[in-house]
Amino acid sequence: MTKKKIFTTGQAAKYLKVSSVTVYNWIRAGKLEAYKTPGGQYRIVPEVLIDFMEKHNMPIPEAMSPFMPKRILIVADEERDEEGIETVVHQALRQSDIKYQLKVAKNGYEAATHMLKFQPDLVIIRLLTKRLDGVDIIKNINRDPETRESKILIIKDGTMNASVEAILSLETDGSLETPLQLEAVKECIHKLFEKDLACYGSEE
Repeated sequence: MTKKKIFTTGQAAKYLKVSSVTVYNWIRAGKLEAYKTPGGQYRIVPEVLIDFMEKHNMPIPEAMSPFMPKRILIVADEERDEEGIETVVHQALRQSDIKYQLKVAKNGYEAATHMLKFQPDLVIIRLLTKRLDGVDIIKNINRDPETRESKILIIKDGTMNASVEAILSLETDGSLETPLQLEAVKECIHKLFEKDLACYGSEE
């Protein structure tokens, strides 16, 4: 089991770009949440420090990125999650012990808006639905310098044209077929986030 990272006041001060005394004073004033060790030293969990920085509009350094919740966008035109995509993804993330923020877009406009404002780490796109052109959305994500770093996972059925599937494999980071299986989604998320590997459910 991996030991959870905890910051000392000195480590927190480096991320906040203030002195240790300032961090100590913020804690004593109740502005920054911390707990005391049996030895009387203050300790701060990463999530609390990130929340504090966001609340006070402080820039979050790149070194803090491993402690940030994963931002995930689901693009599917389901009004009531008929295929269970949102439900299964939620379950997989919770069981994988991954901290995350999740948003859902039901059309291309919502997807484009969330891509720019939410800046997701992973975009899960349901392909070939009646009201949604997932292929165009993928092309737009990869074309835009502000969004092309997002990982793309496509959800497809088994009837996709082979040539379309070959193109998508070059522009995406993984694929899964419906109906989604919880264990397959968990494994895919593990590959994409923990190992930085592609995840194609059809691979043996």
